[in-house]
Amino acid sequence: MEDDDTLFDQKLKNDDVSLVIGAPGAFTLKRVVEIFEKSSIHRAQHAALDSASGNGAIFEYGPRAGYKPFLEVLTEFLTEEYQSPVDRMDLLLTPGATVGLWLAATALLPPGKGVVFMECPSYFIALSIVEKDLGHKPVAVSMAKDGTGVDTDELEKLMAREYAQRSEVPAGKFWAMYYTIPTFHNPTGVVFSPERSKRVIQLARKYDVLVFCDDVYNLLHYGEGSQSPKRLYAYDDKSDPDYKGHVISNGSFSKILGPGFRIGWIECCREIRDRLKDTGIIDSGGSMNNVMAGVVASAITLGYQKKHLEFLRKEYFQRIHTIYEVFDKELPAGFCSVKPKGGYFIWVNGPSAWNSESFVQFCQSKYQVGVLPSVRCGKLESGPITNALRISFAFYQCEQLKNGITKLCAALKEYLIQHPVE
Repeated sequence: MEDDDTLFDQKLKNDDVSLVIGAPGAFTLKRVVEIFEKSSIHRAQHAALDSASGNGAIFEYGPRAGYKPFLEVLTEFLTEEYQSPVDRMDLLLTPGATVGLWLAATALLPPGKGVVFMECPSYFIALSIVEKDLGHKPVAVSMAKDGTGVDTDELEKLMAREYAQRSEVPAGKFWAMYYTIPTFHNPTGVVFSPERSKRVIQLARKYDVLVFCDDVYNLLHYGEGSQSPKRLYAYDDKSDPDYKGHVISNGSFSKILGPGFRIGWIECCREIRDRLKDTGIIDSGGSMNNVMAGVVASAITLGYQKKHLEFLRKEYFQRIHTIYEVFDKELPAGFCSVKPKGGYFIWVNGPSAWNSESFVQFCQSKYQVGVLPSVRCGKLESGPITNALRISFAFYQCEQLKNGITKLCAALKEYLIQHPVE
């Protein structure tokens, strides 16, 4: 990759249509230009007033928890969107969900000695961060076959096994973390059921495991009358007698506004928030991305963020509908996919003997359509999942998606003729 390449330039060079890209495309992002312009002017006017009074706080390092006006409007915004109370004192500004994960896995686990339970399949770059970058031990957990979330029986067995082998950890650290995407899961699109969610909280308390929820898709729910599912964080009820605060909700504006803003948040109990605030990186640098947090605060205050979110929900809903119109006619026998109700991704399962990795190479070479094979999404102790695909519908508009999915189905049919499976 060249220094001036973006994350997706190589994929776009190789493929006519890249269904790998899990990011908003040009059509949705061009709407953000006006939001940025008007919100920046609004925040600059406020900054001028602050400066006139001798404040100018937005251009300072800023409070360690984050720019106060941002946290205040974020609290109101999330409370409305979640239809569930959010406490401002539980929020911490981050420069996006990736840094949120890195911060938690660095500050709250023993350096290079933590255990990280992760679903398989899961977000493949999160696996790279905790294992390759930070040296923690990943432990893969299966998803339940009924589509209701993680296999909590398997999760308990693995937690019990690792708990028995754990080493002593420094004060203020957890011996283990469970990294999860419980709402509109990447890559499967699943939403954890209330029963699975409650069981996860019980296990976290029983084995003293930090639960890190990558909640970047929570607000992207589709269909008339839809609403954000109850987040896993809310199941860790503060009124419970055994509550200690085992859950982090890691949010971001990358999916609902634009990745370039580099703005996100962590929602957690006060004790964990204080530990994160006391890390050297925040103690030295203060508020993360203070100025841009002010711009996003203005986008919320002026109503632009809500309107943009409503637009995204309608747009993505239509894209899903377009894809399944093609699937209904063209997806070969033996392949199946459950239509997601939110998020960015569609998961397609094939016959058990079908090799998606080999197919992806064929599809890219002959049809110039890129798609993510399931082997990239983690590996169970019994081996990787080899017979599934992940499709992203976030980057392209309906017509391009229809073209790409039609080609994908044609590639599947040709590949199966050449490589038949029982």
